[in-house]
Amino acid sequence: MSIWSVALFAGSTLRDDLQARMGDQQFSTASLVAADIQQELLDRTHTLQSFAQRLSALPSFDIATLQVDLRQQHPALDDGFNDGVVVLGLDGQVRARTQQPTTLADEIDTDALKTAINEKKSTIGLPVMGKSQKFPRFSIVTPIFDSQGKAIGAVVGTTDLAQPNFFDRISGHQYAKSGSFVLVAPQLRRVIIATDKSRTMESLPATGVNQKLDRFLQGYEGTAVYKTSYGLEVLGSVKKVPVAGWLVWITLPTQDAFEPIRSLQLRIAAATAFLTLLAAVAIGWMMHHEFLPLRATSRLLAGTIPSESLQKPLPVGRPDELGDLISGLNRLMAIVEQREAALRLNAQRLDQAQRVAQVGSWELNLLTGELIWSDQIFRLFEIDRVLFDATYEAFLNAIHPDDREAVNQAYTRSLETRQAYEITHRLLMSDGRIKWVRERCETDFDATGKPVESRGTVQDISDQKQLEETLRESEDRYHSVVSALTEGVVLIGRNGKSITSNPAAEAILGLSEDQMRGLASIHPRWRTIYEDGTPFPGDMHPGPVTLRTGQPQFNVIYGIHTPDDDLRWIAVNSQPIFKDGDPLPVAAAVSFSDITERRRNEQALRAQEAWQESERRSRTIINASPMPLAVNDDQGRITLLNSAFLKTLGYTLQDIPTLQAWWPLAYPDPHYRQWVMQTWQQHLDDSTRTGQPFVPIEIAVRCKDDAMRTFMVSATPLEGGHSGEYLVSLYDITDRKQAEQTLIQAKDEAERANLAKSEFLSRMSHELRTPLNAVIGFGQLLETDPQNPLTEIQVDNVHEILHAGRHLLELINEVLDLSRVESGKLEVHLTSIPIVPTLEKCIAQVLPLAAKRRINIELDVKQAYRVQADHLRLDQVLLNLLSNAIKYNREDGHIALTCVPTAGHRLRISVRDTGKGIAADALPRLFQAFERITSGDEVVEGTGIGLALSKKLVLAMHGDIGASSQPGHGSTFWFELPLAAEGEGATEHRRRSNDSV
Repeated sequence: MSIWSVALFAGSTLRDDLQARMGDQQFSTASLVAADIQQELLDRTHTLQSFAQRLSALPSFDIATLQVDLRQQHPALDDGFNDGVVVLGLDGQVRARTQQPTTLADEIDTDALKTAINEKKSTIGLPVMGKSQKFPRFSIVTPIFDSQGKAIGAVVGTTDLAQPNFFDRISGHQYAKSGSFVLVAPQLRRVIIATDKSRTMESLPATGVNQKLDRFLQGYEGTAVYKTSYGLEVLGSVKKVPVAGWLVWITLPTQDAFEPIRSLQLRIAAATAFLTLLAAVAIGWMMHHEFLPLRATSRLLAGTIPSESLQKPLPVGRPDELGDLISGLNRLMAIVEQREAALRLNAQRLDQAQRVAQVGSWELNLLTGELIWSDQIFRLFEIDRVLFDATYEAFLNAIHPDDREAVNQAYTRSLETRQAYEITHRLLMSDGRIKWVRERCETDFDATGKPVESRGTVQDISDQKQLEETLRESEDRYHSVVSALTEGVVLIGRNGKSITSNPAAEAILGLSEDQMRGLASIHPRWRTIYEDGTPFPGDMHPGPVTLRTGQPQFNVIYGIHTPDDDLRWIAVNSQPIFKDGDPLPVAAAVSFSDITERRRNEQALRAQEAWQESERRSRTIINASPMPLAVNDDQGRITLLNSAFLKTLGYTLQDIPTLQAWWPLAYPDPHYRQWVMQTWQQHLDDSTRTGQPFVPIEIAVRCKDDAMRTFMVSATPLEGGHSGEYLVSLYDITDRKQAEQTLIQAKDEAERANLAKSEFLSRMSHELRTPLNAVIGFGQLLETDPQNPLTEIQVDNVHEILHAGRHLLELINEVLDLSRVESGKLEVHLTSIPIVPTLEKCIAQVLPLAAKRRINIELDVKQAYRVQADHLRLDQVLLNLLSNAIKYNREDGHIALTCVPTAGHRLRISVRDTGKGIAADALPRLFQAFERITSGDEVVEGTGIGLALSKKLVLAMHGDIGASSQPGHGSTFWFELPLAAEGEGATEHRRRSNDSV
């Protein structure tokens, strides 16, 4: 029986394996064909788009011009569309064509044309039979836009399936010996083209006739065995062509597909019969004699605990084949034991190393979705291994919500670029603590480029982040104190170079903190002198002396030149800064005050010399500046261009010796050039007249290589220089302008998408309500028809229909209200409303529901308040909160309604229940659309829209809404509305919801 069972199992397994392998091979073939058709359709779409862009650039849209341009493009267009290309106006009239009028006169796919114009994108039409030639064909339609982005027509390319076309690679070949290729339009349930051309435009069986065929048409991609409408069992594989929504369908009769396996099964059956006969003769006499040692061995192995190793080898018994087998088994178990011990030791060492380094490792199988974490990652994430759902989505849930998108994008981008990535992000612990981690990841890909497995590490860097934050706070306090000083302060390190400085030091020395950072006292920048005018060596400055000796220096006076060559006299002090255990200072704090006023007479005597030196150094600084700089004089001559100017704009002094040469080169547009010249001169005149700094101008400049760049241009008079000279600086903001434009476009696109979504929800809700009202109405007629009374079962069924219909109608109304609010189309009519009658009315409406659960409702209002609200929307909010308090309450529970005035002339209405309560981490999600907060064992009817809609309605009525909860003790939902003024009565104020939402 065992041999026969094995034979039958082997035959069945071989057939299943063959079916799986052939199915995979057949699906791969379908995928390749689908990809080929996808590319062909995209190539033709791109051809039409390129031609449409060419037409958009034409100065006119007249027939003659279009016909000439179409003839020029005729060969390229006819290569892609065997039935020709036409250009249409918005009125549907043909403006130009590549074929004779009889070919395309009545073949325009109007549905595809309307879709392309309305959606402003290329559209692939469905296959249809020709109106005149009676040939199947399909069209690709691309809209044409003018320079303002307005549709002015369309280009239509048509492929006749009866003529040679790129689909012939399907219909012209046969799959295997008797298989076939079929291209199907699921939207029409029709065959587009097939190996058997007689099936062209053949209708497929109606829905429900063949479930597996219906599954393929509904979007399933894969392979299955099923029977066709002709009763033939086939192996079918389907792959979608995304751009058109068509399906590539390959079928192969199972009679041919599994022909080899049937022959093999017959041979296996014959061999099994022979072996069965032979085994029956031999087994009887050898079983008792031969298996005695194995029986002893099995008893010993059966008594061994799986987690323990054998204390001694298995008994060999006798020196024959069985003895050799048992000896080999002993050796094998010894080797296995050694390797298991080594693996356990290595695993322990790795876990200890990861624990010390606070680094965990993980692996993600992208084929199965299995995620494996090391023990250190479980400790780092503070997650119980038993409770953790090992998937990539569960891993993302452990990440801080604000960082999830960045981590997911980093991983997705690494799969696209096939590059490893590193990212620092936060983890949110269950108690609210934050951990910082650094994650690294790399991915393996197979030969086709498909990602197979990702692996990475996660390191805890919370201590490093905490240290960085502490250092930053300490530095902030230090900078706050030092910045407030009127004396200049510079901190220099052990190497004698400047580390930081305060604003007073920058003002005295004429250098920014960035310019001073890294400069040593011996740097040529610091041109210092003694009081007698001799050079003051940099190594004798108070700071370096303090660093060498560890002694403070006081009131050392010397002169120092600022970048504008202004000689300033300063009195300098220095103090050492020590580190524990270090005999020499690790830094020195140098403070100084400006005593230039005392030296004014000496400066006057050396003015001429200082001017000459300043001139030379200014030009050196200008030339060394990374910003493009130029020097002009009052005669319009350009006297200096620095190296950054040449590098950025490409012009030399030979190109632009004067402003007259500069204007036409930099600003080729005469109107723009005139504006620049006038604005430039006006700003110069204003600066000269008022004595105020030159107001920078944003100007687009053409560089020597014809590239356009945007600069912020300003001018500064050169003090002490030649009369009328000024320094022109050009700050390049090209990249910033491009980034701003990109951001604006992204914002506009997001707003348009949100508006389209709201408009869609609104229209969908309106369309659903009409048939739904009919369902409810006919259900009520069935329920109340006295002439044709229903049976008890039918009555129950009608009640279920009415209950489901009313629930769905409530859902549609909520979705409609939500979409109206979001699209700004919901109006609220604010009037003065007495709150007590309103509360009593709403309580009366929900009392039957409360009575079913034996829930008591208590109303506690101390005074007859009036609020400014919309009658309908106020009732809607109250009923939503009351129904939620009933649904999520316990049996025999209690609900309390209270009204209390609050600050800001408002009235707070609160609904408190005695249910299970809501977890603190779930409260922020309460008022999000389609978000439902329930415990694992609760089954409560709802959609997750009510609270989100209530919040928007309350905000539209100038109010506010919120909730608080204590798990195990119930929840309180409240909202506040403005109190109505005394004597306001029923004055109505109408406003749209988007006035405040």
